[in-house]
Parts: sequence; C-alpha cells; structure tokens
Amino acid sequence: MKYKTFLKVGDKDAVQRVHDQVMMRCIVLFAVLVNKEKKGVVAEQYQMSRNTVRMLCRVFHTRVPEDEQDLLFASTHVTEALCTAYLPYLSPLSRTPKSHPKQATTDHEAYIRVCWEEKKWKYGAQRLWNTICWNTSQEDPPPEGLTKEKVRGILRRLQLKKTRVRTKKGPTRPLYDYALTPCLTHLHYDTKDLADQKSLPEPVYEHLVKNGLIPKVQWNIYDPISRLRFLAYSKERSATFGKLFLLFVLMKIRAHGHYHPLTVYVDGGVEFCSASDKKLQEWNQYFAPLEATVIQYSGARDTRKNAIERTHRSDDEEFLIPHVMKAQNTEEFMHLADQWHTTWNTTRSHQGHAMEGRTPLQQLLYRKVLQATALVSTPVLHLNHSFSTLLTLQQYYQFFSQLNNIPLPFPDQKTEKIYLQKFPHIHSLFAQNVLHSYHIFYQN
Repeated sequence: MKYKTFLKVGDKDAVQRVHDQVMMRCIVLFAVLVNKEKKGVVAEQYQMSRNTVRMLCRVFHTRVPEDEQDLLFASTHVTEALCTAYLPYLSPLSRTPKSHPKQATTDHEAYIRVCWEEKKWKYGAQRLWNTICWNTSQEDPPPEGLTKEKVRGILRRLQLKKTRVRTKKGPTRPLYDYALTPCLTHLHYDTKDLADQKSLPEPVYEHLVKNGLIPKVQWNIYDPISRLRFLAYSKERSATFGKLFLLFVLMKIRAHGHYHPLTVYVDGGVEFCSASDKKLQEWNQYFAPLEATVIQYSGARDTRKNAIERTHRSDDEEFLIPHVMKAQNTEEFMHLADQWHTTWNTTRSHQGHAMEGRTPLQQLLYRKVLQATALVSTPVLHLNHSFSTLLTLQQYYQFFSQLNNIPLPFPDQKTEKIYLQKFPHIHSLFAQNVLHSYHIFYQN
C-alpha cells in the first residue's frame, strides 16, 4: 500500500494518525534492517521516497536507545507491542516552525506584560496598540519591530482577556444624564458620504455614484437629548460650508428664544477644523458672540461620536435604501430628503434614554422647549444652491457682532463708506441707519 495513502484512510483522530504512522515506519524499518531488503526496493514497494527510507533508518539509530533497538531485531514480524514500544521515538515531530522573521520576540512579550500588569492597559489589540502609539515617551519607547499584529498574537498566546467596565447591573454608562440635561445644550456635528459601498446595496450605491445631479455629502447637526436633527446637503465638503451651516443652525436656535450656552462637538475633518488647534481657536472666537463653544473629538474612537454615528445607519436603512432610487435630479432628491427630515423630527419614535417612544417634537414639547414646532420645521438646505443666502446671513452676523469694536462715529463719510464695502450683501442705507442708531443709543 502507498505510504501516504495508508495514513489518510478513514476519518482518524490525531492519536490514531500518529499510531498508524509509527506502525508504517516500523514495517519499513523491519524490511530494511531485519529482512535486509534494499532501500530502493522498499521505497518502490510502499511508493515512498528513498530519502524517506534513509531518514527513517537514521532516526532509528539516533533516537531509539540501543537496548530498545534489539526489540526490532528479535521480532519475526511487526506487532502491536513493537509499535507501542517505539511510539515515543518514531512519532513525527511537530512541524510548527520554531522561529519566524515576523514573530514577536521575548522583549515584545515582556513589554506587553508591563503594559498589561503595571500600566493597567487591559484593552483589546487595536485599542492597546493605539494607546502604545499615543502614550509612549522617549524615556520608555516600545521595542523596535513591535506591530499591531504582534500585539494581537501576544495577547492571544498569553491568553490576556480585556476587561470590560460595567455598572453593577451590567449595562454601560450613558453619555449624558438624558433625564436632567436640557435640550439644545449639546450639539453633535458630522458629515456623511451618501454613496457608502459598505452599507448600501449595489444598485443604490451605483445610482448615487453615477447620478451627478444628486448631492454627495450630508451635513448633520444632532441634539442627542431630544434627537432633533438639522440637515443639509452639498456636492462636496468645504470648511466654508461647515462654518456657514453651523452659523445658520445656531442663529436659528437663538432666534427662537434659546440664549443658554451651547457646546458643539466636531471631529477632525477638513470640513471643520482639520484637527488644528489654531483653526479650532478661530472657530471659537467666531462663534463667541452666540455663546457657542466648539469642541473637537480627541480621536477616531471617541465614544462621544457614537450618538451621531448611529443616525447614519438610520439614514441608510430608512431613507436611502428604500427611497433614493426614486430621485433622478436635485429637486426630487431634496423633496425626498425634506420628507425624511420631517418624518425623523415629527413622526418617527425613538426608544433611547429618557425618550420612552416619543418623537423629537414630542420630546421638545414634553420638556417645554420654546418654539418647538418652529425648530423641527427648519428647512433642509442645499448648501450649493443656498450659498448666496448663507453669505448674506454671515455678513449680517459679522456686521452686528463687530459693532462693539467700531470707533463710532466715523471721522467722515468716506471712511464709513470704505468700512461698509466689507459687507456687499447688506444694503448700505440699512447699515448706515444701524450705525447711527447704535451710536446715538450708547452715547445717551
């Protein structure tokens, strides 16, 4: 019988396969060493390589003790007892490689143990690797050659399980105290690519990609306390769009009687502050007259972003997948988007913390928020088409926010005219009347 075929016969477990392999090795050794048959003949008989026969003979003479070798020569044929006696010596060795160029070293394992036991970084592989990259100093750098894949292998090999921080009853901690936190105090601001091939079926994805009349980016400002959303769309991402849409929403909130401090959370996208501390400071100075503070998430895995990220899934499953194929141009898409926006704010119930199945409108009315109906009726903007209107809004905002810094009255009409030229979207006569009234009011 063929050597390899015999070993693969039937559904054998690991123990039986080792036993059968030792039995075949004993048969080959008996034929060569006891019956004095030529190695080539034995190799041809069992359809195996002559090098394998030579290897078996070498293993027999080197691994089997001399007193145990006599058992083979004293036998008339291969028996089960002979196979059992030679099982410790003729069993195949492990084929697992002892080393590998990409294998983690002992220094790597020691460093991970220090991170796990002393620094208490008991995380999964991804988070532990990010923590090592972000928190290492020049005094305690990681060993050279350590990678995320090696960290994952070390955790698996050492059986280090990440710890989960849970409350006494088991659930995770909420982001806010949803029952006591006032509405419209924390706003989360994010964008979404409408054509997302990871979450959309192929026909919907192809429709969004190939139709040049449908917007490409969704702008979303979300209040996690009431689940109220403000939506806008555009053909591309732009920091100008990001600032103008936020200004529109903040002035909308202020115009309806809400003057409490606001906190706006953004990520490090180019449409916001591009992860730049300087730009973040400029944004905070710009929105300071509206008592709004912009805060940037600390990293890609910041849990504060989870609330608004969850809304993207609802957009995919409840708006884009069932309805966007109906839209063939910008007008049809914006009509569908406006319907979806109305559904979200007035019809769709939410089961999150402190919502109890209420819609955002019902939650605002339940919390006795001023002008709740007007807030949920905020229109959905197409930022490209509304750009001129938003610029006008921006210039009015800048004009009124700079009144306290203007040295009034102007020395002459020419100086006043040069100043008003900075605001081409504001009617000059209106601006002059405001400046004169402002000066007279504060002079008295």
